[in-house]
Amino acid sequence: MNRKTLDFNLGFDKTNKLINYGFTSKFGPGDLPIEKRNKKITGIIAPNYHYKASTSALAWAYKEIAESRIPDVYLILGRDLLGKNKFSTFMFSDWETSFGSVIVDGAFGNSLMKCFSLIKNSYDAFENNYTIDIQLPFLQFANRGSLDKIRFLPVLIGNVSHKEICEFADVVTDIQKNIYVICSSNLTYYGKEYNYVPFLHGIKQNIYAKDSQLLSFMSRLDVKRFLDTTKRGAFLDRNVIALFMELMRGFGLRKGKILSYYTSGDIEGYENSVSFGVVVF
Repeated sequence: MNRKTLDFNLGFDKTNKLINYGFTSKFGPGDLPIEKRNKKITGIIAPNYHYKASTSALAWAYKEIAESRIPDVYLILGRDLLGKNKFSTFMFSDWETSFGSVIVDGAFGNSLMKCFSLIKNSYDAFENNYTIDIQLPFLQFANRGSLDKIRFLPVLIGNVSHKEICEFADVVTDIQKNIYVICSSNLTYYGKEYNYVPFLHGIKQNIYAKDSQLLSFMSRLDVKRFLDTTKRGAFLDRNVIALFMELMRGFGLRKGKILSYYTSGDIEGYENSVSFGVVVF
């Protein structure tokens, strides 16, 4: 039996409506993807928050994917919410969204586990973990004319050192060249819910300033300054983003393009806020 994603019970119609809204909403790209797939891109950073707030940012990311050539495999990175393993993947079955099934690339996964002992095939790490789930319906939407060609591998990142991140990135870039990396991550988590309230006034301005700095480091693949800046505070996805950045560097890239930025606070208020930045390489 396929693993059902957390959006599965939303059903086709509701999921499709939320995704379409993202493309045409105030914060979205303004239109649906064109049919030409003539772009060549290697990776993108996309948010992993609930669809009501993040669907517009996700639309920016998946418009790029929909207009790009289909790779051999999409490597989707997310945060391990339990943190028991350093790196985890899931190859027990394919995955099932409200749009249908998505095939896990077992050959790629087995190659990774053979070459890198820190990655485990783990069922528990993915239990109630939304960070990969939220990407898959958008991935299917972006590839709706070629669903049979989609292959993906989910990887969750736990408590790891920068050295371990670099080792994993080296293994991936050695094994698989025709790959597209999707980094499922957010920027600043602000508010009592995240135990991070460094300022009480000028909240939006302060969050925007901090995120602008982070996006600058991320788009220039300045891993050291990114990690130094996120040592303190609620930057829960820092390891996921650092791995993505090292992968982009490993593939020879040096600069990305910022496509979208806003926060959930812009939609839901700033008592608790999560920031979304979309960067393409």
